[in-house]
Amino acid sequence: MRAACSKLESEGEELASICRRIDVDLSTSSSRARAAAEAVHSAAYLSRLEKLCEESEKLKKPLKVADEDDETKFTYLTSTSLDDALGCCEAALALWRQVDSGSSGSSATTTAAAAAAAAAAPGPRAALALVRPPGHHAGRGVEGAEPDSPEGAPSGFCLVNTAAALARSIASSSTSTPTSSSISNGRRVLVIDWDVHVGDGTQDIFWGHPRRRRRREAKEKENGNGNDDDDDEGSGGVEENDEEEESEDEQVCVVDLHEAGAWPGGGGIEVQGEGGGGGGGGGSACGRGKLKTRDGKNDLSRIVNVPLPSGSGDALARAAFERVISPIADRFGPQAIVVSAGFDAHELEPLAGLNWKDETFQFLGASTAALAAKHGCGVLFVLEGGYSRRALRSAVAALAKGAATLEVPELVVEEGGEEKGLVLAREEEEAIRAVVEEHKL
Repeated sequence: MRAACSKLESEGEELASICRRIDVDLSTSSSRARAAAEAVHSAAYLSRLEKLCEESEKLKKPLKVADEDDETKFTYLTSTSLDDALGCCEAALALWRQVDSGSSGSSATTTAAAAAAAAAAPGPRAALALVRPPGHHAGRGVEGAEPDSPEGAPSGFCLVNTAAALARSIASSSTSTPTSSSISNGRRVLVIDWDVHVGDGTQDIFWGHPRRRRRREAKEKENGNGNDDDDDEGSGGVEENDEEEESEDEQVCVVDLHEAGAWPGGGGIEVQGEGGGGGGGGGSACGRGKLKTRDGKNDLSRIVNVPLPSGSGDALARAAFERVISPIADRFGPQAIVVSAGFDAHELEPLAGLNWKDETFQFLGASTAALAAKHGCGVLFVLEGGYSRRALRSAVAALAKGAATLEVPELVVEEGGEEKGLVLAREEEEAIRAVVEEHKL
């Protein structure tokens, strides 16, 4: 983070004239951030994090916790890790309030472990939260599990899902411009995740209708089974509650770009959340469990996975945005955009196999900010993965430049290639076409 901040501050007049740094005061963050975390994580999961931090304090050393599904992978915690993660939530919430209001604001007097490059008016209402630890692998956790249960262990270096907490907070807040497809004065939130690893925690949190999911989990606990079939079969009294349930639904659509086959696995195009699934159009085309589009139809999947072939680069990232993300946004009509902005798809990153460039991240920053402006809403980029200091330093600055200036860089032509515009290799074209056809884009 220091490397990224240093690069942003060294860009000189070009960014300084259109961006400002905001240091967020975290001195009063505990209750607000805790409430945001409790909205997306189970009490048992947060209790486990507390217990691990207490144990680290007693031992006077960091703890190494094996991931639930892969004992060869570890997440590390110290005595302050949960407080640090809650600070990320507070920073994101504070930044969003400035983005949402469109005010220029002023820097807080207390320096925090978060900084943001925010576009000043006039221009796109956009901000970048430079926060750690990351969060998109942190799911809901198992309700009612014991604090020392292996179920719902922290994984992938993630503790609290900052992007999900922010998205749910926004989705439950009112909008000054309600439309026919607004629900219970809430807002439609588009979550875009382009970390090289699938955001399995975020997808878990926004898998389906919150109330129906709670009811299903309570029924499973009562019956002592793990049946994931549709929760309402045979439960009685469901049809008459449909109107009440819809008023409590949240409209959050998750679009996830990631490397196919990379850790932690999953993230196939058939994974679509409640009301979708099956692949090949096998999910319900319209109806219960789906999201409501801007024209009032319930036919949009809650989760849209875009697995990208290993080795693909700038051209495929741009194609995915133009042929998947942008059409999804046009159908959904977002009233806020939250981005899980991972930088580990960069060609210099050691943990995966995509070959994105600095120009790719500038393109994504510019295109996302332009998309937000098109739909008249704000966008907040939340830092996720990124482990090469050199890559993080240059790619974060490129993203900020794109979001602030809306300047789209020229397509990067791979060595030995020819400039032919956005032409994809056969495997890349097939990957995008499969998503387009699956979701009828």
